Amino acid sequence: MNWIQWNDEKSRDNWDINLLKFKDYSFFQTYKYGNYVKKIGYELYRFVNLGSDDKIEAMFQCWTKVLFGVTVVISRGGPVGQQIHKIDESLQDALLSEFKGRKIYCLSNPQARYNSDLSFSMEKANWRLNPFPKYSRWTLELDLNKSLDYLESNQSKNWKRNLRRSKKYFVSTQNWESPNKFKIIDLYTEMESYKRIKRQFTENQISNILKIIGDDLIIYKSTNKSGDIIGLRGCVRFGKRALDLFAATNQEGRSKYVSYRLLWQIIIHCKEIGLESYDLHGIDIINNEGVYNFKKGTGASLIENLGEYDWATSKTLRKFIHLAYILKR
Repeated sequence: MNWIQWNDEKSRDNWDINLLKFKDYSFFQTYKYGNYVKKIGYELYRFVNLGSDDKIEAMFQCWTKVLFGVTVVISRGGPVGQQIHKIDESLQDALLSEFKGRKIYCLSNPQARYNSDLSFSMEKANWRLNPFPKYSRWTLELDLNKSLDYLESNQSKNWKRNLRRSKKYFVSTQNWESPNKFKIIDLYTEMESYKRIKRQFTENQISNILKIIGDDLIIYKSTNKSGDIIGLRGCVRFGKRALDLFAATNQEGRSKYVSYRLLWQIIIHCKEIGLESYDLHGIDIINNEGVYNFKKGTGASLIENLGEYDWATSKTLRKFIHLAYILKR
């Protein structure tokens, strides 16, 4: 495989057009998402793989930070392309050429559906399944080509009941066309406090998502009688797909089941604008069973992606990073 680097000027008008040609395209490989990670402090790189006829056969967007002398390379959703089953060590060679003489540790999380041949190709090219993945290989996805009646009938009894309950309260749920970053942050802060969970987004992240992803976001909010926001949900669209991105409620919103109403309204919205699937963005059955049950209750189908792989310039470096992760936990 022949990987070459694209600069920002080349990518601006050509990256997403080519990305959409592949079945396994991912929002995290888009030009806008690349610009987002640049804004929050990473160095960004884009590579394309050219076939014998100079046709693009695969793409790889990654971002880097240097930590303790190691160049950490991260690629969510990459590599992408119809030829990734032919992946070999040429991608690592491209990284070695770019970061000459450096110690490199690379994390890659392709969104391709799992199959044994592709998994074998990754292993053969010296990628290994990361024993400590940051992102789940499993997700739940709704087929928006189905009718609303079908989608509603496929919901669990509990999900239907809670959706009905949400409609009994005096709550307004509407498309938030001009979202306010401070109100989003305040709601997340409330939720993190009462649930005692770690911070979900920093102010810088929220600000840059709204600024850079902007027009591709669909955000709904729920407000009480006083006009206070008690819940929100948001997704990002790319091509014919939607990806769940934001979800937050305070205690009042939780008691009024607004999460059900918000998600259902977004699903309706996505269908109306012609999107074909809604990815509920990862699940963790063991450590977050409640969120899994909520997402599963929508009737979404369980999807297994290829998973998160890593590679390092030496086996010792890879083992050292795994050990550091264990100690940090």
